[in-house]
Amino acid sequence: MLSATDGTETLDDKKRTLSNVISAVHLDTKIVIPNFSLQDNLEAIEKHFSGKPTESIEAILDSLKSDDSEWAKKTAETIEKCCPASLKVSLEIFHRGAAIQDPAAIFRMEYRATQQIMAEANLT
Repeated sequence: MLSATDGTETLDDKKRTLSNVISAVHLDTKIVIPNFSLQDNLEAIEKHFSGKPTESIEAILDSLKSDDSEWAKKTAETIEKCCPASLKVSLEIFHRGAAIQDPAAIFRMEYRATQQIMAEANLT
């Protein structure tokens, strides 16, 4: 419990009080952090979305379709529902962004690309 200080409280007393408050709040809080939703699929993601399969959208789809897992099938189906031009632009942005060290430059590139797509492309 916090109490008013009369000016005689030492720095150690203040640290102890702060520590007690933090501990009390921490112990009273029932926050549950969920597991990473893709944790079980990280190996498959690495297999299908890195290295040679990322040369093209078609290569990614071929890689996914060669995998009999439910996750790969659903992922391939989802990708096939997307606009092919948008997929190819996204992959090109991914490739170009990998060579850029400055996060601000990457964000500018992504922003400009999305603005251009929205202005000119048919996204359906």
